[in-house]
Amino acid sequence: MSIASLLFTLSGVLASSTGYASYAAGNTAFAGWLWWESGGGDDTKRRLRRWAGRFQGARCTAREVTS
Repeated sequence: MSIASLLFTLSGVLASSTGYASYAAGNTAFAGWLWWESGGGDDTKRRLRRWAGRFQGARCTAREVTS
């Protein structure tokens, strides 16, 4: 369901139909949330958590330069 909604969202974006694309994006998000909360894709959740654990954020502050 979520994949089909994503395809509808893409078709709305490509057709420049902002109203339809917005509706389809909301539907995609809702379908994805239902799928995630119902336990569907436990292997996917595990892989995403393992990938997120390896993520190291970039340091955004400038380094101090000493002369």
